[in-house]
Amino acid sequence: MKIRTSITVLSVVLSLASCKKEKDNDDKELLALGLLAALQTPYIGITPTRGSITIGGNANRTITYDPKCTGVSGNQTFKFYLKKGTSKNLLVNFMGGGACWDGKNCFGSNTTTYFNRMEILSELAVRLAFNGILEERNANNPFKDWNVLFIPYCSGDLFWGSKATTYTDPTTNTATTLQHRGFDNFLASIDYVSKTTDWKPGTGDKIFVTGQSAGAYGAIYNFPYIKEIFPNNEVNV
Repeated sequence: MKIRTSITVLSVVLSLASCKKEKDNDDKELLALGLLAALQTPYIGITPTRGSITIGGNANRTITYDPKCTGVSGNQTFKFYLKKGTSKNLLVNFMGGGACWDGKNCFGSNTTTYFNRMEILSELAVRLAFNGILEERNANNPFKDWNVLFIPYCSGDLFWGSKATTYTDPTTNTATTLQHRGFDNFLASIDYVSKTTDWKPGTGDKIFVTGQSAGAYGAIYNFPYIKEIFPNNEVNV
């Protein structure tokens, strides 16, 4: 009886150990799947080049653009980001930040008032850092099914600029030229969307333009251009 009892107890212990090992493996698999899901991003990044866009309205006009960030180290190459929805409606979102107009607030580690590290902004960073109306997993988000054009802000000009300006950098006392190309960056982004079938809204599809902080100025200023580029669509800001 003792031998049989011991065998039974041993069997239970081994069974429990086996279950614990399987549970640990399951937990590790779930953790791995969770991490994988967290690292997935629906965004794709596009690096535009110099080009031109023809805008309609009462008088057709062609505007050239030269997309760039300010040009300081780590903030040189402009990219915009797209996310595919299940509808052809388009949400245009201008990223926020500050503005800069002299050496004191265009340079320096503690005084710079705009996002000046474009090279570190990846598809995953956009996914993790920007949610709210951009979050397709939120059932309460009215834009969850829409295509998204996310326009980063790396020019310090409220998305209004289309020129290079030279300032004196107070940290080095040297003349430094910054590329205030926010308007160019916007034009390059919206031009790509307007000429690409997968992203261009169809007749009757809606466009909603919005932004945060400096991006709010960008949304207001550039809204009329979007309306002219897509004359057959309902466009709101």
